[in-house]
Amino acid sequence: MKARIRKAFALLTFAALLLTGCGGAESAGYDLPAQETVQSIESIAQSGRRAEQSTENAVQSAENTAQSSQRTEQSIESIAQSGQGTEDTVQSVENAEQGAESIAQSGQNRDTGEEAYLVSEHETIRAAAKGASGGDGIQSGAETEAELHFIDVGQGDATLVKCGGHAMLIDCGENDKGTLVQRYLQKQGVTKLDYLVLTHPDSDHIGGADVVVTKFEIGQVFMADYTKENKTYRDLIGALSDKRLGWQTPKPGSVFSLGGAEFTVLGPVGRYEDPNNSSLVLRLDVGDVSFLFTGDAQEPAETDMLRAGADVAADVYQVGHHGSDTSSSEAFLKAVAPDYAVISCAEGNSYGHPHAAVLNTLRAMGVSVFRTDEQGSIVARTDGKSVKWNSAPSESWQAGERTGSAAAQTVTGIKQSGTQAQAAGDTGTAQAGSYIGNKNNGKLHRATCKHLPKEENRAVFASREEAVEAGYDDPCKLCKP
Repeated sequence: MKARIRKAFALLTFAALLLTGCGGAESAGYDLPAQETVQSIESIAQSGRRAEQSTENAVQSAENTAQSSQRTEQSIESIAQSGQGTEDTVQSVENAEQGAESIAQSGQNRDTGEEAYLVSEHETIRAAAKGASGGDGIQSGAETEAELHFIDVGQGDATLVKCGGHAMLIDCGENDKGTLVQRYLQKQGVTKLDYLVLTHPDSDHIGGADVVVTKFEIGQVFMADYTKENKTYRDLIGALSDKRLGWQTPKPGSVFSLGGAEFTVLGPVGRYEDPNNSSLVLRLDVGDVSFLFTGDAQEPAETDMLRAGADVAADVYQVGHHGSDTSSSEAFLKAVAPDYAVISCAEGNSYGHPHAAVLNTLRAMGVSVFRTDEQGSIVARTDGKSVKWNSAPSESWQAGERTGSAAAQTVTGIKQSGTQAQAAGDTGTAQAGSYIGNKNNGKLHRATCKHLPKEENRAVFASREEAVEAGYDDPCKLCKP
């Protein structure tokens, strides 16, 4: 609109020049809106007709523009009333008029005049953008800036990364958190995910993924090279199939771009029977600031990465396995050397996350800790040089407390009858050795089940919670643990 107004003024000026040379604007019946401009043009016209000759091809267009000058004035008044970029627009119009006068005075040809108008048009468009956006017209979320949202999904992980108009989601929380994650992303204006990263197939990481896959356009899907035979995993694969999306396991050392940022795959560097150690490990680099995500990788996987020479140093560390002492070994934390740490876990969770050993190490290292169980969703913003947070760090240093069957101490040699095992399962107070995980397929059995795996394929747990935490979340349909 503002560009058309400038052109109308320019053509109107040419029309006035021609009409003045043919007996005056007043005698031609044209009511020109800028008397001062007309007087200047009449004076110029008396000294020469070269500008008239250079614009003969535009005569008809100019006359039509003159006839619509009243509508143009009304449009200008409307712009002025809107209050958006008014001063800039007026100044640009004045610049255009001055440019036209200069052209007429110097007797330059029409091409030179058009060039001047194009410059003025560029200036006015920039001014209009600045007026509309309240700034310089550049969209928020510059290429070197990023936002990381550690979404509060209770006992699980879901992290949204936004950078330069691009987005990535790392994990999706439990089965009942899919809609929560969907709404959070929509509230953040996310309609497409360049990447969906599912660190490993435990339900507290992939449970909500089927909803996310269904509701959003997705570029690439990265998943750990570990499968499970359970409903949660089947729902995910079904959703990917419905959207005709494939998935891949990126190799360590692979680098991918996200706007002005990039992320590097650091692990796993080996193959593991435990799904937690099979977690994808990523380092996100935004300028000089780095973020490390390790999923539920435990000490064996951490040690292997260090031995392989992986560069795990980061400014911000999402604490592995929700703050469990099975992860974040002292050697690994020293290699990461973070300034900040984020723990994603549920308030009062039965696993006792975060564990005291991890908190004590972080505290001794002077790391500022943020916790979703205490502070809800945590948001970090970086310009590639520093990090700003939506809340102050936690100061409680309060460790979790194991509750229910998760508090049971490991005791061997205890046998239970089928009735005792059933009662223990119903009350959540199963004794040690009550649950057996099948290392081959991830199924969970009661110790009294008739379909237990071979001894070498058994993983023994004192409680159901402990077994699920280790990734054995597919219950046997016969013994129903």
